[in-house]
Amino acid sequence: MLPPGKVYIARLNDYKDASEALQAGVAQLVGTTQEKITATAGKLLSDASEYAKFQIDDNPYGDGNTAERIVELLLRNNGAAQRAA
Repeated sequence: MLPPGKVYIARLNDYKDASEALQAGVAQLVGTTQEKITATAGKLLSDASEYAKFQIDDNPYGDGNTAERIVELLLRNNGAAQRAA
């Protein structure tokens, strides 16, 4: 899940298994070599405009409140099932 607060994610692999983050522009596929990781980290830490490219308002994975909604739904449905019994 994407952390709240518009945090950049560097994917340290060579495959696109979490394409939602890549497509949303909040992650970058960096690779696994020391040179690529060091270059990417250095650029992001030294260039605020580069870091800002990955700041978006909408989380591609939702708003982080799904678990609370599920619990509320289960409690509501369980109460209805008990009343019907």
